[in-house]
Amino acid sequence: TNRDAQVIAHPGCVWKVAALQSASSDFISACNDGHMRIFTRHASKSAPPSVLASFDQSVSESKTARSNGPSAEEIAKLPQWEMNALTQGRSEGQVQVFNKSGKAIAAQWSAASRTWIEVGEVTGTNANAGTLNGEQYDHVLPIEIDVPGGGIQKLQIGYNNGENPFVTAQKFIDDNMLDQGYLAQIADYIRQRAGDSGPTL
Repeated sequence: TNRDAQVIAHPGCVWKVAALQSASSDFISACNDGHMRIFTRHASKSAPPSVLASFDQSVSESKTARSNGPSAEEIAKLPQWEMNALTQGRSEGQVQVFNKSGKAIAAQWSAASRTWIEVGEVTGTNANAGTLNGEQYDHVLPIEIDVPGGGIQKLQIGYNNGENPFVTAQKFIDDNMLDQGYLAQIADYIRQRAGDSGPTL
């Protein structure tokens, strides 16, 4: 069919979407906020206005929180970077956020070295489109890579809504001659930062 795709924003990451067999156009979504929601085009099945307003408000609040980045209270609850050696990763490439001197920083677990590798500061989404190397992007995101000897390499990655984060991350790794082990971490970082573009249904 030649129908336009519709994007339905959610308050968090959508884990699963499934069509309901009982109705041709109804579907259900499962979101990481702990809620499952049924969407329909039939007015007779629609939720009460108060429920719809609550959903819209939670989507708006989630978008605002992502654009502002983590609050000081949220950062204070994170594990301290200085104690990262006590926190073992569960798998190669796992991403963990730590509190480093009052800033939220993302780190990736390296099973080979059994250490956390700092990726960069967790900040709000770049709500404004940006230009990188002469190209316009929906998101221009900062990335910091630890380099041997204790330095930090500051880079930027451009991402457009609807692109595959893994393809973008792989191109970034190739362009900057980075270790292939960063692929999942960079792709996850892109999804976290640009996540409000939502899934296409």
